[in-house]
Amino acid sequence: MFISSVLPNRVYPPLFNRYEGGMYFVMWMAPSGSCRDMARGCKRMYRSRVRPEDYGGGELVIEDTYGVQEVKLPAGHAIVYQATSLHEVWPVTRGMRVSSFFWAQSLVRDDTRRSLLFDMDTPFKDSTHRIARRTLIGCYHNLLRLWSET
Repeated sequence: MFISSVLPNRVYPPLFNRYEGGMYFVMWMAPSGSCRDMARGCKRMYRSRVRPEDYGGGELVIEDTYGVQEVKLPAGHAIVYQATSLHEVWPVTRGMRVSSFFWAQSLVRDDTRRSLLFDMDTPFKDSTHRIARRTLIGCYHNLLRLWSET
């Protein structure tokens, strides 16, 4: 799912963070306190390392074209979102929040094109219509070659 949605060209090493006792993350320079990450078609992946019931607060809040979303994932789960999305971590009110995150630069810079390729890739992997599947796979790879920035 990660490969299909991101089409990674470069994956940067992971970083880890820990929040406890009222700690939070916001950028001081943004009016809302939220921040944006690197440019050039990057996505950010966040992975939870602690069960959500083990700490209070600490939600990852992402604001993008779909509105504001609060994310609190079970341990071992991950979410991928645009690095250009505004995001912040709300204060931890109880326990400790531990997570890992990293950035990936996509082969395809444009999010709309990447979304189209994702839609073409995922539902037909197990298709029994051999000719339709082969044609779609050919179209997928031709578009990927056309749109890739390598």
